[in-house]
Amino acid sequence: MTAGQALILVLGGLAAGFINTLAGGGSAITIPILTEMVGISPNRGGFEDPCGIWCPARSLAGNGLDRLAHIRHLWLRLPAVDGEWLRCAVMAAIDTVWHRLIAYSGEAFQPEHGKSFTYSVSGDTVYLDSTDRDLSRSHFEKALTRMPLSHPVQLSDLAGASYIYTILTDSRIAAE
Repeated sequence: MTAGQALILVLGGLAAGFINTLAGGGSAITIPILTEMVGISPNRGGFEDPCGIWCPARSLAGNGLDRLAHIRHLWLRLPAVDGEWLRCAVMAAIDTVWHRLIAYSGEAFQPEHGKSFTYSVSGDTVYLDSTDRDLSRSHFEKALTRMPLSHPVQLSDLAGASYIYTILTDSRIAAE
């Protein structure tokens, strides 16, 4: 994602948040940004408008507070609204990483220790050619929330941690 795209994403999120706080309908701004510019597929299961990230309306309404009376406090809520800012970034990142995983399917990856391996991708699963183990897209999503990574032990709670680490830290996958 370029700096310009990130700026449009943030400004679009802020505009949508303001609109949602007052009247609703901010998704008319964020969904086109996410689908057309960021590349998140609306056909992907569980797609919803994650860039309600800057929108405190959900937080305020969920607390039963009068939205308009608390507008002066919105700036305090922006970075912490349901942690969705992180979810939005991870969704954009996983789509980019997943496209790279598909592009480099079949190529050799060399872990720091051990034998090189290859993989294939089908649907939301990476199938390792050197073992019967398969890696789900959700594990890659979880790993991306922990970036940057310095050692596979940071992913020890995920199945295939050393494989995920090797793939995500490889320059072909991690490239800008």
